Amino acid sequence: MTGWDGGPVAKREGLTTVRRSTRDQGALCARMLFDDHLATLDAPCTVIARSATSR
Repeated sequence: MTGWDGGPVAKREGLTTVRRSTRDQGALCARMLFDDHLATLDAPCTVIARSATSR
């Protein structure tokens, strides 16, 4: 089980989190909407491993 966006509940429960910027994600979505020649996008994210992840 994972949390998303580094929220306080995920941190409290020790869930591994995939953190991404909602602002950057919105900008990327707008580019996809208005750029007909855009073939691929990179959506950067960070994985925050916590106690829920087996090591």
